[in-house]
Amino acid sequence: MASAKVWIQEAEAPAEGFAVEFAGCERIPRKRRDLERSFGAVRLRERRLQRTAADEGGFLASLLCREGQFGIRAEGDRLELIARARTPKDAPLLVRATEALGLEVLPARVRLRGSIAPQGEESWWDYPPEGALFLRAIEARRSEHQTIEVCEHPVYGRLLLLNGETQISSSDEPLYSRSLVEPAVKKRTRRVCILGGGDCGVLREVLSHPQVEEAVMVDLDPEVVATARRHFPEVVAGATEDPRARIIYGDAFAFLRERRGWDLVIHDISDTPLGVGSPQEILGVLRAALAPRGRLAMQCGSAHWRYAEGLQETLRALRAHFRRVKVRERVIPSFLEQPWVFAFCRP
Repeated sequence: MASAKVWIQEAEAPAEGFAVEFAGCERIPRKRRDLERSFGAVRLRERRLQRTAADEGGFLASLLCREGQFGIRAEGDRLELIARARTPKDAPLLVRATEALGLEVLPARVRLRGSIAPQGEESWWDYPPEGALFLRAIEARRSEHQTIEVCEHPVYGRLLLLNGETQISSSDEPLYSRSLVEPAVKKRTRRVCILGGGDCGVLREVLSHPQVEEAVMVDLDPEVVATARRHFPEVVAGATEDPRARIIYGDAFAFLRERRGWDLVIHDISDTPLGVGSPQEILGVLRAALAPRGRLAMQCGSAHWRYAEGLQETLRALRAHFRRVKVRERVIPSFLEQPWVFAFCRP
């Protein structure tokens, strides 16, 4: 683990033993089978729910696994989770498991206790939209279009968030960018248009293919690119200085209506599911922008149960507009709502 501590903003605790409290939970487990189902989302080796017992209207439970132990207490709409790692090397898995459990119970607020015994009333924080609990702010500001944050995470390193949604992390950004680009770039791919992608990781991966002669990235917000250059130079990696690259700031779909004939269009816009406009309207623009043998690559968001309906709507719309649609799922560790879905389409 990069650090011997975990944190929620200013509150810190040892990574080998910490306690998290969730309040205002939407899906608090009430029975043993509910607990087992909730812990089913926690990917730990050889987990075993050791015991449960009633305790003044709530309950207590203990989960043993090879990486360590969880203690859990639930009462009303509150849930307390106590984590103890078997060794310091096991601490990252317990951090990930804690965040995964938060996505199952969906609290309104969260706080971190500095040790197993209470140490006063630490600050409560609003539960983040995508479940990344252990964040400490490095930079936060509001651009003309959105809130831009750079945060530090004890497992995933530096994260870029737009309007509270994780875009990339320093630990696994190449996995995301390659998952979107590699299946889509072919030998005849010469002209590529990237919609969104302001962190420049997808642009970097596109330019790694020597057959690409032109790569245009159209992003709404120049402040995102500036932030990536400051805080994620290894992600940008000189892509913005490549003579084949051009960055345009503005409405990506307005640009596509005027510039067509692309061998590949990559939809990397963070808005879910397809951006501004109806799926039918957006996909019509995307298809019309492709060359006769062109392809579309799109990140379709999470397959987590909270987004199942929106994901299926997106995939139905893609299959209605494109003759061939291939769907691939990848686990991007810093995207806690797993797995992530990518679609690759041909007219």
